[in-house]
Amino acid sequence: MMRVLHITHYGELYGANRSLLDLVLRAREAHGVEAFVLLGRDGALRERLEQAGIPCAVVPFKPWMERRIYMGGPHHRLMQWTRHRRAMAQRARFNRQALQDMLHRVAAWRPELLHVHSSVIGLGPELARGLQLPWVWHIRELHRQHYGYSVDGGEAAFGRALRKADAVIALSEAVRRDVLELGGKRVRVHVIPNGIAHAEQLLHLRQQAEQRWEHTRPFRFALLGLFHPSKGQVEAVKALAAVRASGVDAELVLAGNGPAEAIERSIAATGMQAHVHRVGFVEDPFALYHTVHCVLNCSRHEAMGRTTVEAMASGLPVIGHASGATVELIEPGQFGALYRSPEELAAHMRQLATHPDETRRMGRAAMDAMALLAQVESMCAATLRVYCQLLQRPPASVLLP
Repeated sequence: MMRVLHITHYGELYGANRSLLDLVLRAREAHGVEAFVLLGRDGALRERLEQAGIPCAVVPFKPWMERRIYMGGPHHRLMQWTRHRRAMAQRARFNRQALQDMLHRVAAWRPELLHVHSSVIGLGPELARGLQLPWVWHIRELHRQHYGYSVDGGEAAFGRALRKADAVIALSEAVRRDVLELGGKRVRVHVIPNGIAHAEQLLHLRQQAEQRWEHTRPFRFALLGLFHPSKGQVEAVKALAAVRASGVDAELVLAGNGPAEAIERSIAATGMQAHVHRVGFVEDPFALYHTVHCVLNCSRHEAMGRTTVEAMASGLPVIGHASGATVELIEPGQFGALYRSPEELAAHMRQLATHPDETRRMGRAAMDAMALLAQVESMCAATLRVYCQLLQRPPASVLLP
């Protein structure tokens, strides 16, 4: 048996935590790996873990990253810098106490390995040292490009922390390059994409894929994700308005939650109230994918794009921004399209909406391409091979590809 301590910084069931849940459940069911999960914030993940009988605890702590915006004259910038320094010191004090709480919570559980599930968690080195464990750092973000986050202590501190990890898991080649740029060649990086469904579920998705093409009017686009400027919901609304202005009967479904003021203003300004449908947070995205014809990924510098993989595995083409790991997933003209400007986005949407047979072909090709990459089983086996290396155990036969 193997005992792994996992730590995540939030409690909702967005992409990173869904992958964490998939990992701990599959590792236990198929390989007998026991898990204990520490959450920095309460939420639906804790509820799901408790339902599954996986021990967990909520221990609030502070991410070691934030957005730092400087504006105004020298005096204003100095005041902003002072506030950021003060906030950084407060986070450090809070996290010193959180670290003691974590050590106390997990001491009796006796974990063998630590798995830290985000780059925004800076406690990894201290927690691993306090527990005297090897540790894996799962880098799931391009924090500088995608979120504009700055690290407490600077990028040099991040690089030092990366070098202390016994292994780093990167979601994509884009993340691997970012990790090596920050930490240097000494960082031990394994590229393991997120699995998004079990093999049996992927087969079921394949069986359902053709039903959506029985009706393609109105042509339905979807964009899923936290409401955030980096996710591009406003850009998608404006693109839909341009598509409809050209006479195409199209709709847009926005799934997710978060601050929505900018999105609502864009919907009102473009007159898209009847054609943009906000459905809130969707716990089962595959049910939504079944009702649409194409998915948009308007995020800049996406570290992987879980919704891109989910959509492709469901038999949908994806139109994605030509940045980050999105370019690793979408082959233009085969699985969807890549764009660099709002005009290109609208043009691709118009093309796919007016040529449903070609769009259907792209969806089939995308589904074939995701047959192995999208499997939770593949993600879990690759992750457990990393665990076995660190614990100097021969991988069991079930871990072999």
